[in-house]
Amino acid sequence: MLCHACGMPDSWSLSETITAARDAWLKYAAVTDGFRGVCVTQLDDALLLTFQWKQDPNTYALRIPLPGTPGDESRGLWAYSAEGWAYEKAAWLAEELAGPLTRAYRRTSRDGLVELEPKSGPRPEWSGYGVTEVPVHDTGFLGREPRSGNVLRVVVPAEMIPPAVQHSEVDRHLPGSWLAAFGLDVSLPWQMLEERRLVCWLQAMDSVTGIQPVGQASASWHHEQPATAVIDVLQILADVPSSVSEELVLNAFLSARESGALRVVTALDDPAFTKLGFHDAPSGGLVRETLG
Repeated sequence: MLCHACGMPDSWSLSETITAARDAWLKYAAVTDGFRGVCVTQLDDALLLTFQWKQDPNTYALRIPLPGTPGDESRGLWAYSAEGWAYEKAAWLAEELAGPLTRAYRRTSRDGLVELEPKSGPRPEWSGYGVTEVPVHDTGFLGREPRSGNVLRVVVPAEMIPPAVQHSEVDRHLPGSWLAAFGLDVSLPWQMLEERRLVCWLQAMDSVTGIQPVGQASASWHHEQPATAVIDVLQILADVPSSVSEELVLNAFLSARESGALRVVTALDDPAFTKLGFHDAPSGGLVRETLG
């Protein structure tokens, strides 16, 4: 049952809800790794959660409707206590942070905060290609011994490894060796790994096979400018749609922002950059700031 005056369930009060939310959302690593709750305040029919994410320089604000109000959508099992409701929202928030929350929500900068709202309307049509990180943590780079041996053999059965990779002269223990086997130039990401400047290394994969790369992008820390990431590699294979370049650039920018970059620059010439908000930099090339 609901309290008709405020929309709250009869079984607990507004003050109990606020207390439960603060306990569930503001503790260290309460929601998920990389999440830091800052404050929970009361609005008319919602709670406003402000938080920080990974090394992203922004502080975010998210409106979470109070239980029983029209905006409170049912997610998962019904909560029978204020604590249950708060932890259910924490679980939902963890799922959103793993996906679209700080990446795909509508962003509005106001009073030093970035307010997040779900975007309305139909979702963009899927390109048929997926962008993921190139695994580098279990390779022999940086003086570490491989923990899992051949990366491809771990992911797929040997008989499914494409012939191009099977017959490649590149050492399959090295990160991105499968990219090189398909004709992508991995020399610069390898160099940034060796110099410990790599911010991210991304690969675009053909979703039909799931194991055939069609493009890559990488970003590294600028060698002189602090808090500046450089997208120094953007490459797609022939006959791959330009939308894949846009996905690679977008994900490289977002990864740099989540790593603490205040700005992302590039000297590369590709329409994807201007389409995604990069503009001319005073010193040449293109730049996009990460605040806001």
